[in-house]
Amino acid sequence: MTTTLKKKSKKPKSPAPIAPAPVKPTMLKPHEWTDGGDKVLILRRCNADGSSKNGFVYPKSGPVECPDWNSEAVCGGGLHGWPWGWCLGEGADYSIIDDAWLVIAAKPEASSGDWCEVSASGKDTLTVAAGKGCRVKVGERGAFAIPYWNEKYGWRFLCGKAGEDGIEADTWYRVDDGKLVKAEEARS
Repeated sequence: MTTTLKKKSKKPKSPAPIAPAPVKPTMLKPHEWTDGGDKVLILRRCNADGSSKNGFVYPKSGPVECPDWNSEAVCGGGLHGWPWGWCLGEGADYSIIDDAWLVIAAKPEASSGDWCEVSASGKDTLTVAAGKGCRVKVGERGAFAIPYWNEKYGWRFLCGKAGEDGIEADTWYRVDDGKLVKAEEARS
C-alpha cells in the first residue's frame, strides 16, 4: 500500500485594498448651473390653484413675469423656488399631494446669489453682493463689496469706493483674477 501525501493548497492572497484618491471639491462653473444653455431649472410649490403665499398666480404654461419685482431679499417682490430642487422645503410648508408643483426655467440673475447684479443709485450709497460671479454698481462716493473664490484661502471680498483708486460712479464692476475690473454694461 502506497500513501500519497497531498500538500494543502494555499489560498491566493487577495491584494491589499486600494484607498480611493481624495476628491478635491471644485467650484461650479456657470454652465454647470444651467440646463446646458442659459437657464436654471427651479422647482416651485404653489397652492392647488397655482397661487403663491402673497396671491401671485402662476400660469399653467408659458412665460412668467413678476410685476412687483424688487431687489430686496424678502418674501414678496419676486418669484421664489428651489434651484434644481436643492434645499427642498426650506422656508415653506407644503403638501406633496395637495399642492401644485412647477418646474420653471429662468436666467440665473437675482439681487443676491451666484451671478447677481446689485446696484445702488444716488450719492453715498452702499451695496454688498453675495455669491460668485456678481457685478455691482454704486453712485457718487458709494462703496461696495464683491465676493470671489480663492483656491488657497476660500471666499474673499474685494471692496471699492467711487472716486478712489480709479473706481467710477455708475459703472459696473466685477472680480477677475482677484482684482476689481470694469464689467460690460449689459449681460447678454
